[in-house]
Order: sequence, then C-alpha cells, then structure tokens
Amino acid sequence: MIDNPPLVSVLMPVFNAQDTVLYSLCSLLAQTYSNWECVIVNDGSNDATLKNLAVINDERIRVYSFPYNKGRGAARKKTLELARGEYITMLDADDWLYPEKIAFQVDYLEKNKDVSLHTMGMALANKGELVGVRSGGDLCKDYSDFHRLNVPHAPSMLRRSAIGDEDYDERFLLAQDQDFIRRVLAGRKYFSTSSLAYVYEEAQSVSVKKAVRAYFFSSRSYAKLYKKFGFKVYILSLAELLKVPFFCIMCFLRGRESVLAARSVEPSSDQQREYKKAKKVIDQLYLKFL
Repeated sequence: MIDNPPLVSVLMPVFNAQDTVLYSLCSLLAQTYSNWECVIVNDGSNDATLKNLAVINDERIRVYSFPYNKGRGAARKKTLELARGEYITMLDADDWLYPEKIAFQVDYLEKNKDVSLHTMGMALANKGELVGVRSGGDLCKDYSDFHRLNVPHAPSMLRRSAIGDEDYDERFLLAQDQDFIRRVLAGRKYFSTSSLAYVYEEAQSVSVKKAVRAYFFSSRSYAKLYKKFGFKVYILSLAELLKVPFFCIMCFLRGRESVLAARSVEPSSDQQREYKKAKKVIDQLYLKFL
C-alpha cells in the first residue's frame, strides 16, 4: 500500500549521462511545484552516471538499474511501470526544465479535465546558449479527427488514466516516444502552448543517420493506427518515408547543422531573457553540488 503517492511522476531513462544528469536533476529540484517523484531507470550505464546520481539525496528521486543496456524503449517502459503519479511527464538526462514547468502544466490539467495531454514549447540550446525555438503554437485539438500529430513527447504531461494499457514499444530503437504519444492520444483531446519550458540540445543529440532512422520508425508508428483511423494512416506513413531522401539531399547541400536550424525559429528577445533567467536559477543550484 502506497501512502500519499506523488501527483506527478517524472520519467527519466539514463544511459552514460555522467556529464549532464546532475544538471537535469537540478532543474527538477528547482521546480516551484514540489509534489513530484522522479523515476530513473539506469540503462546499464558504464560511466560515472550512478555515482553522480548519488550526489543528490532526495527521497523523491528513485533509481532502478538494468544490469546491461536494453535500449531507450525498454528503459522508458520500465519508468512508466514504476511511476505512481496521476500525471506523467518526462525529462531526458541531457535536458533541463524551466522552474515553473510542472506547476504550469498541473494547473492547466487540473482545470481542464477533458484534456488528456498538455505540451509546451521547446528551447533549443547549443553549448548553453538559446539558438532556436520550436512549438506547435497555442491550440486545443481532438485527435479523433486524424491528422499529422505535431506533439513533442519531451515537454508533454499526460493523465495516467488516458494512457490505459498503452506502453512504449521496445522494438522501436528510435521514435518510441512519438509512437507512444500517437497511440495514447488516438481519440483524445490535447492542448499545446507556445510557452517555452523544456530545453533540448539538438545539435549534440541528432545525427543524420539517427534522423533518417527515426523517419522509418515514425512511418511504422503511423501505420499502427490503422484500426483506429483506417487506410488514411498510410498517407502520413508514406509521407514520413518521403522525408528521408529530401532530408539527406538537404543535409548534403546545406550541411546538417543548417538543416536542423531550419526546423526551428529564431528566439525573440523576450524568450532569450526568460531562458537566461531560468538557466541562472539552475546554474546556482548546480554549483552547490559540484
């Protein structure tokens, strides 16, 4: 029997993240909302990840380790299995959150019971500097009407009740996050805001090979929705495959970093200011653990 389980579970799969995981966790400790747990699955790391995790002594942080590397899909699946919260959100071990992120999303979902998922804008950083912004804008949509789903996994918060029997697909070496979101949202309502709250270092995380493979897995993901939406899912499934030659040609002509930069927009002065304000809070806390 679990007494007073946390309202929010933060899922964090970790593999060889010794250089970044402590900073990521500091962004959790800096949250203005406190009723959370962080479920960490160490996916067979062979560096100093576990040693760095032990630096923070907080009972809200729970660590489970695989004896060997099983892959991101298996690690995500285990974090979800161990989660106790009514709301599920994510934090990868090389990313970080703005201090108000969890409070903002909990407040919205508590007030809007018909919405199953809330997602926010992503701040794209390069060596600690804000270089781009990516968001789906401010909108509320129902995924009962089939369309291309532009809902990022990382900055999202979901109701556990909406997830039901859905789970991360261990067979998906990449894009298992988008595959999971699409299946959970089928037939449900979601809300997207352009407000930034999740920081992702894309330039260090995405290679041409990884992006190409992700398109193939994304194509398979759309095809999985056939029973829910019928033959029209294959239109988007094919569209994902057609992105592969286009992406490769553009990377050859313009370079990888230029192509990745084109997927986002330049941050405004207000966004730069809010980013620096948030980063300053995390930096100050991080220095205490060094």
